[in-house]
Amino acid sequence: FSEKCGGLEMVIFYTAEVLMGVLAGRLLDWEALGGQRRRAVYAVGLFVALSVASLVLGYSVERPYAGTVAADGSGGWIDGVPAREFFEAKNILPTVVYFLYGLADSILQVYVMWLLGTFFQGDRLASAVGYYKFVQSAGWSLGFALTPLERLAPMAQFYTTAASFLLS
Repeated sequence: FSEKCGGLEMVIFYTAEVLMGVLAGRLLDWEALGGQRRRAVYAVGLFVALSVASLVLGYSVERPYAGTVAADGSGGWIDGVPAREFFEAKNILPTVVYFLYGLADSILQVYVMWLLGTFFQGDRLASAVGYYKFVQSAGWSLGFALTPLERLAPMAQFYTTAASFLLS
């Protein structure tokens, strides 16, 4: 993607985050679905479905470009192909992947916060949420540290993401 296109893709990602944040919160609090356990199972099932879909589609998008990205920090393409702009037909599937990544990430975040609210009360809840945010921020920091292509190749980034999903 070009820089402008990458920026718009991040808008798509965070729009999905916000949308799923609202939907997941309502799903987890929707008592008509049954007890807390049943609602938790629905949320985890939705997280798994969104994650698997995003990883399968993400792999299909990423794999053809595995050997074409320069890993010298220039951000350019080895084959000389120019970066794509946002309104190109080739960007539809990658945009769907970004949207699915945002949905999957958000439902997991809401689910974890919901679980913490279920298991902890008062000062213990504040400590649990603080610890969770610490671990989450450390993970994001590690992820951003590995993102530049000269540190971790695109497919290695993809496999790291898939491994994180399996671990979670």
